[in-house]
Order: sequence, then C-alpha cells, then structure tokens
Amino acid sequence: MRPYIVAIFNQKGGISKTTTSTNLAACLAAFGKSVVLIDLDSQGDSTKSLGIDPKSRQGIYDLFIAHVPVDEVIQDTVFPGIRVLPSTYSLAGIEIKLSEMQNSQRTLSGILANTPLDCDYVVIDCPPALGILPINALACAHAVIIPVTATPYANDGLLRTLPSIKYVQEGLNKSLLLQGVLFTIHERTKASRKIVDLIRQRLGGTVYRAQIPRDATVIEAATACLPVCVYAPRSPAAAAHLDFTEEFLHRH
Repeated sequence: MRPYIVAIFNQKGGISKTTTSTNLAACLAAFGKSVVLIDLDSQGDSTKSLGIDPKSRQGIYDLFIAHVPVDEVIQDTVFPGIRVLPSTYSLAGIEIKLSEMQNSQRTLSGILANTPLDCDYVVIDCPPALGILPINALACAHAVIIPVTATPYANDGLLRTLPSIKYVQEGLNKSLLLQGVLFTIHERTKASRKIVDLIRQRLGGTVYRAQIPRDATVIEAATACLPVCVYAPRSPAAAAHLDFTEEFLHRH
C-alpha cells in the first residue's frame, strides 16, 4: 500500500511551514503511524528539528541530481516511526540543475513511484516560493495543507498560493486535494478574528477548526532542535498541534 503524501505549502515565508511539518510528523508517530519527512527547503530547518545534521553527506540534492538511491539518502531519527529525506546545504543550487533536466517537475513523483518507502504518511516541507521543488511536491502529493497567519500580508500570500495549487491541479496532478488551511502563530485579537472570518467565509470547511497559537515555547523548541510537541508536550502550541493532527486524520 502506498503512503498518503501531504505537502505543506505556502508561497509566503515565516508562517510556520517547518513547525507544521515536523509537529505533524511527530504527532502522527505518536498516534502509531510511520512517517517519512521530505525536507525540500534549503535552510534545512525540518532536518535539524528532527535531529539530523544538514551537513550530512547525502540528501535531496543527491537524490534528484545524482540519482542516488533513496535507501542511501533516507535517515532514521531518534523518534520512533519517523525517518527523513534530509535537506543539505547543497540543495540551494538545485533549481538551476533541475531546470536543465527533462520532465523536471515530476522528478520526485518518479522517485517515489519507484521506491517503496514502507510508511503510512509522507510529509513534505516545501520552500516559500513557487519554484521547481514545490511543484515537484504538489505534483506527487495526494493533498496539500496551507499554513497561514491571520495578518493582511499573510492573507495576500494565501491569495497567491491558491492559484498555484489550481495550476498544478489542472495540469500535473488532477487528483491533488486541498485538504485544509491551518491558522498558525495565531493571536486572539479583533483584527485577527476579522481575517479568520473572511477566510472562513471564502473557503468554508476547508479551514481547520484547530488553530496553532503564538507560543514562545515554539522558538525554544526550535533552538533545541526539537518539535514543540516533544520539547514541551503540555504547552499550548503542542496541544493545538495534537488537535490539528486528529482533525487531519479524521479528514483523511
């Protein structure tokens, strides 16, 4: 049975894509699921948050460009049930290399189609732009989750991201599902409520009920190179990520 592949994507940066990716993976593992996290962001924050050194000898770049087998790139983590296809610092130059390859938008699809990952879920942390790497993620995913913050600029990012997803749905991946929009770094202010209400009116039940609150513990967890639900499982952010994961599983 093939794993369920979900891409975490927004064209805007700074809206907790990495935090969402790593905590979704950790919470899925806590529910007894096996997970492979694919880190397509050259900053490698998901890789670091799961205890893997981005100075690793091989990573996504080698998988895509040098055609190194997945078995030689994938790494176990200290968390039972979670493995990583890591980002390495060489990933920063991959867009130019991929643009020179034929059918480059489906490179990841081909890799995953020919490699049994032996897991329940694949979570893909995408970089904040509509480049070849995010398109690869969306082209092979069953579903996409859009993290978004309730700010005017983040709302603009959402409005740019939705057409990009539609572009992939109409061409590369007609079965791609927008599984949900997740509010992150959330503050309970009057201005935030207005933006939340606006997006809920526009997208209806696509928006998750769970909201990840602004929580200083998230920054502490990142500094400690841990998902917040592992670093501080009783924190408000950790509890919210668990609620989100339950909702994610229910929708799936």
